[in-house]
Amino acid sequence: MDEVFGITLLVVLASTLGLYLFDPSINSLFDSLWFVLSTITTVGYGDILPQSGPGKIIGLIILIIGVLIFSTITGAIASYFARTILMNEDFNITENDDNIELLKEDLSFNKKNLSEVHSKVFKIDNDVESLKKEVNELKEINKDLTEEIKNLNEKLNN
Repeated sequence: MDEVFGITLLVVLASTLGLYLFDPSINSLFDSLWFVLSTITTVGYGDILPQSGPGKIIGLIILIIGVLIFSTITGAIASYFARTILMNEDFNITENDDNIELLKEDLSFNKKNLSEVHSKVFKIDNDVESLKKEVNELKEINKDLTEEIKNLNEKLNN
């Protein structure tokens, strides 16, 4: 990581000096530094621009180096965090593998239970349909009996 910062500092200083010396449109070292920093960070405000061919080439090189530098910094940070996590005593790949195996066993058990529940629900559905038919038959019988009682009551009253 120190090398990246050293290279970045070297690129910024060399580019600032190169632009100031080779591009007449850059009026001061501060303007040159401002352009280099806004280009290397890929912000590119556009308030200061090189006008000469060598100045534009230096700007293009700065842009490419800026992307490479920030990519390297991002990779180094990600590598640091990955290394920190892997070296952590709480992080254990075999323990995670054991947990995965336990989860697979639980899933298998749950699938079996789900299959049993499904078959019980299917049986209950069939029983409910059977009971519905029986209730409808009983309603018909009740209706017939009610009609017959009504007829008998009329005969008795006559």
